[in-house]
Amino acid sequence: MDPTNRSRNHLKSRILFALLYPLLGVAALCLGGPGFALAVAVAIIPFHLLSLKTSSVLITRKFQGHELTSKQAPKLKRILRTLSERAHLEHRPLLFMVPGDAISAFSVGSRSRPAIALSHGLLENLDTRELAGVLAHEVTHLSQGDPLVMVLSGLLRRVIGVMAVLAGLFVAMNLPMFLLGREAFEVLPLLVLLVAPSLGSLLLFALSRCIEFSADRGAAELLGDPEPLASALKKMGTSHKVPWWQRLFPGGGKSAQPLLRTHPTARERIQRLRGLRISSPFSCDPLFQD
Repeated sequence: MDPTNRSRNHLKSRILFALLYPLLGVAALCLGGPGFALAVAVAIIPFHLLSLKTSSVLITRKFQGHELTSKQAPKLKRILRTLSERAHLEHRPLLFMVPGDAISAFSVGSRSRPAIALSHGLLENLDTRELAGVLAHEVTHLSQGDPLVMVLSGLLRRVIGVMAVLAGLFVAMNLPMFLLGREAFEVLPLLVLLVAPSLGSLLLFALSRCIEFSADRGAAELLGDPEPLASALKKMGTSHKVPWWQRLFPGGGKSAQPLLRTHPTARERIQRLRGLRISSPFSCDPLFQD
């Protein structure tokens, strides 16, 4: 593998993630001062702990998924086992099938509670090599801790947005007093709160795109070949996956503006994959041997 490039991608995504915390702190300070900022920081801690336990329960309850056993999907389970070993995952992810015709997949949980869900549409439309590419992509997400990062990022962005709404309500309720000259507003904190949600969204979208490119490269390295994932993305066409965590905040989906996309386009991902120079000790061939 290329540790230098992987480390660079990982560092970039973590920097983007870390920037959300000072943004949240500044917004809290502007809204309620140091005491309120401290209260927000303390209130965030339980959500961090809860996110560590996010696992297959979410898939079964929220998406009506059911776990695939070795008897139901022996080849996929064997491929997943091999990919997990290659990625040095201590705990092999549980594999689920969720209903729906959309060609999609997502991963949830931490490295100690990993799970991967494949849609019925994906299982019906992709061949074994392409499914291996998708599984390698999701295994890379889990090995990098991406599902937890995106859950927490979505949470921080939503909290920032709630603060902006509260500030707007405060201004609206006190506007008559302001017009009568009996109440004064500090303009700078209000401007910060007004801009903070947009900045949070831009950081979140950039983080998501960075993570997707990193997971694509990781999948190519785990397989020793970028073509299986590229072929899977080609079948998906111009559509893109909408992971479950994207439903936690507004803005998920495609946009004509690259900065406002939560995911790179399939075409862009395919071009990058096929332009990679992979130096990997792994090969696809053993994955498909009975």
